[in-house]
Amino acid sequence: MTDEHVELKFVREQIESSKKVLDSLEPSKTHTTVGPNRNYQDLRLTQIRQEAVLASLRAKSATLQTQLAAAQKEMRILNGNEMRIAQIQRDIQILEGSYRKYADSLEQARIDESLERERISNINIAEAPTLNHEPVRPKALLTMFLGLAAGLFGGLCLALAVEYFDHSLKTSEEIERRLSLPVLVSIPQANGRHLVARM
Repeated sequence: MTDEHVELKFVREQIESSKKVLDSLEPSKTHTTVGPNRNYQDLRLTQIRQEAVLASLRAKSATLQTQLAAAQKEMRILNGNEMRIAQIQRDIQILEGSYRKYADSLEQARIDESLERERISNINIAEAPTLNHEPVRPKALLTMFLGLAAGLFGGLCLALAVEYFDHSLKTSEEIERRLSLPVLVSIPQANGRHLVARM
């Protein structure tokens, strides 16, 4: 029984109130009685009853502690069993998959053995093969036409790209317009024949 128990608190309060009453009496007055003290007997009887209640509560607490320990042990066992059951279920699923695969393989082997024993083939000729002397691919004329078209288109695109990305200055007017400066001297371009003719 703990110190906070209701009946134990009640007994302690009664004892405290009895002590206060005894302390408030004058010490000069004495009262002598012969025979059993009624108050003492009542208090003693109450104490014995409370001790009996306390003993029963302690026994009940010990029983509950034992039951709690047993329940916790069973819970740990159940948790362990649950993990083992989950592992066993996974193993069962794997084994069932393997069993189905082996059963299908066995059935296919039995069918193949039966067909071989009876000399029955499960392959039928749908159409007899034929020999074609002309190649199906590549087609030379189509390949040449596509190559010519791709070459022309690629050359045109390349010329346009070179012209678009060429930022060089070619004429004196273009130089004056771009740089905003006057052209002082211009050297004409001459090929080899003109040089030989001048000499």
